[in-house]
Amino acid sequence: MGGALLRWENGLLVHRWHSYEKAKDRCQNPNSNKYSTYGARGIKFLLTKKDMAKLWGRDKARLLKRPSINRIDDDKNYEYSNCEFVELVANCRAGGFKRWGKDTTGSLKENQN
Repeated sequence: MGGALLRWENGLLVHRWHSYEKAKDRCQNPNSNKYSTYGARGIKFLLTKKDMAKLWGRDKARLLKRPSINRIDDDKNYEYSNCEFVELVANCRAGGFKRWGKDTTGSLKENQN
């Protein structure tokens, strides 16, 4: 996730749709490196762009430093009633991104393993 996603002048919509496309890819694209833990497990992507826009507003994602789409129940689908935007770091703590860790300043960084 590059720095451009953190620039809120024009980055607000970019991040929302980035989250949408990445989540959809994890569920529907067998070539995605995350497909085995999403689509292959039967997790379906059922959100529309309208749902995503409503979630963005409902959860005030524009106020988050690094908004991340989260499934409330990890065994259920990406659908409006089971999704929320949270800070990326909160999603990491919940085990959503095992490849992420913290550097010496406490900032998130991608693990090199």
